[in-house]
Amino acid sequence: IRAWVRQSLNQGRTISQPLFWSQKNPDKPISRQHFDRLLKDAAEAARVTGKVASHSGRKTFAKKMMDRLDNNILYVQQAMGHLDPRSTLS
Repeated sequence: IRAWVRQSLNQGRTISQPLFWSQKNPDKPISRQHFDRLLKDAAEAARVTGKVASHSGRKTFAKKMMDRLDNNILYVQQAMGHLDPRSTLS
């Protein structure tokens, strides 16, 4: 994922834009459902047991970002695409 983030940032994308873009149409992000399928396939290939869900990853990403940015809620709120900081904190 780090390599994917670096590639996206090198292409001029920002942290508040989607991370995963369609290969068929590079101007559009992949759908949530497509990402869920990719995630489940990757988890199966890695022999991960238990439930794997994209929302858990999103929440983990936000928590890690908050930790690294000394709880800078405004930056994390923007990165997550939330209009209300209460959404980011929940």
